[in-house]
Amino acid sequence: MNISVLVLNAPYDSQSSYSAYRYTKAALQNGHKLSRVFFYQNGIHSGTKLATPPQDEFDLYKAWQDLGTKHNLDLVICIAAAARRG
Repeated sequence: MNISVLVLNAPYDSQSSYSAYRYTKAALQNGHKLSRVFFYQNGIHSGTKLATPPQDEFDLYKAWQDLGTKHNLDLVICIAAAARRG
């Protein structure tokens, strides 16, 4: 199955961003092909390199980057949404 994932929420605003990460990881582990992960609206905050999550919490920023590198994923941040949010 060929899958695309849309992430709409910032990493620590709700459970949905973490759920999208776990879904993506599980799909890859089960042999599915991932076309792309698209970060839109507040989901664009998943791509910042400036965030420093608390040391005792799961680092979702690094997790997305590591997953993308490991599986050569197309992780795309909407430029218009990013520009609107600085």
